[in-house]
Amino acid sequence: MGKNTRKDQRTGKMGEAAVVLKLMELGYEAFNLNNEFRNFKNADIMCFNPETNKYIMIQVKASFQKTPNFYTGFDSNR
Repeated sequence: MGKNTRKDQRTGKMGEAAVVLKLMELGYEAFNLNNEFRNFKNADIMCFNPETNKYIMIQVKASFQKTPNFYTGFDSNR
């Protein structure tokens, strides 16, 4: 396993954790599928909306930038 691959995996895990935490902060129930199933196909997070009783599957794409920012796809101003 190359150096960049380990870095990419760590970045991916950090991105998944950030998305789960943000979803929970917004009132959703969220579960990282990769914690239970190694590299779950087509989804990283299962999210449940208690208001609508609906589940959705989310796939996270995170990348490391040479800037100090870590983008998760959420707007912190909301």
